[in-house]
Amino acid sequence: MKENVDYQFVPAPGNDQAWQVRLLTGDFSGCIIQYDTIKVNPSTEELRFNFSLVWSPFEEPINTNTNIELQRHVGIVLSHIIENALEEGTAVIGDNNEQPGTDNT
Repeated sequence: MKENVDYQFVPAPGNDQAWQVRLLTGDFSGCIIQYDTIKVNPSTEELRFNFSLVWSPFEEPINTNTNIELQRHVGIVLSHIIENALEEGTAVIGDNNEQPGTDNT
């Protein structure tokens, strides 16, 4: 998985603080998604997230609640985004107004 090869960030229309993700490879190439809530369950260490399908090039509607293949693909992309942000030191944990890498616990 590689940024600008498998996915790319695109600005969210009308919100200069938000980004969407365009999928560039795989069965959902061309789709644009936006991640909503992202949480880690502290007891199970599971990553839980919601996302919206903002745009799709396909005529047939995609049900994000039942399409497990799309959910897996979007989860892999999210994992890669988080790993990259942690490696690069650009991850913001907690309140957006605090400095990256700050311990907010």
